[in-house]
Amino acid sequence: MKKEMTYEKALNELQAIVQHLQNDEINIDDLAKNIKRASGLLSYCQDKLRNVEKEVNDLLKD
Repeated sequence: MKKEMTYEKALNELQAIVQHLQNDEINIDDLAKNIKRASGLLSYCQDKLRNVEKEVNDLLKD
């Protein structure tokens, strides 16, 4: 069963990857994979924020 991605889950995973990078806890063999995952998570979070912002703005216009 595939877990549904939420903004909170994506942000937590992204923060964990960044922390591992800052602490030099990711070896060179996994670096590209983690950077690619972080990029995808960042895009997901940005899209989610844009969509919520649009929804809120649309609601406020009514």
